[in-house]
Amino acid sequence: MKITLFIIITIIQLLAYSQPAKANEGLVDNSFLSGLRSFNGQAITLDNTKITHLVFIDVWRAYSWQGDDKIVAALPAIFLKQSQQIWIQPEINVTKAQLTEFQQALTHITPLVLDTRFNLMRSLNIWSSPFHVLIQGNKRLFSGDAAALTSFVKNRFGSPEKQSKQVPLPEQTSTSLSAEKTPESGKDKHIISEKPHKP
Repeated sequence: MKITLFIIITIIQLLAYSQPAKANEGLVDNSFLSGLRSFNGQAITLDNTKITHLVFIDVWRAYSWQGDDKIVAALPAIFLKQSQQIWIQPEINVTKAQLTEFQQALTHITPLVLDTRFNLMRSLNIWSSPFHVLIQGNKRLFSGDAAALTSFVKNRFGSPEKQSKQVPLPEQTSTSLSAEKTPESGKDKHIISEKPHKP
């Protein structure tokens, strides 16, 4: 009996930990997105011209200011304009009344979906939270944690934003050292002078 239990636990652990973060494109059945509703029953309309960013969260972390909402807000503006965030709370340690209070306190986390019986997590093979998934059309562009998301988005979307926000710099000056004799001592003394830098 103990050996059988040990084997079952080992298999479960192997399955759970064999899901690495994926930053590569892959096809996904996005039919589960068509019927998404917020935790209070409102239908969620998806913008098919944008990247769907599924943010699997833990509301208790967000309450303690350790949630991924700050990470999402810090992503490049060009990505935020081209994506639609959908916040998803797994159905664990939370009630609809608590989600209502949460939504009133943190109004920027919207729309908020309650993942009943972990249906969304299971359909995307997600075994942890917080977690991020980017879907465009029927392609999964990315899935992983916040650090991997930040790296992926900055690599893929960071450059155009930087180029569009470049502002001409004022004329630069360079610092140079010159040896001059000072009238007081007559000895060589190093004086720092500012000269305009010519590119």
